[in-house]
Amino acid sequence: FLRFRPDEVKAMKGAIQLQRSVGQPAGAPPRTWYASMREFIYFYDFYLVSAACLAFLVVYLIAAG
Repeated sequence: FLRFRPDEVKAMKGAIQLQRSVGQPAGAPPRTWYASMREFIYFYDFYLVSAACLAFLVVYLIAAG
């Protein structure tokens, strides 16, 4: 367990500035549509590929009869 003195906590609160926009570090340039889409694909690539394979399999099974 870590314990801090109240004066240390107050000093740290004064040093840290909270940013209003969620998900962006302080001083970061505004996000573009391309950057947002690239990040989305990076994190969800497995699910996107799995959904595409499943959709292909369903269409194939329906077409095959």
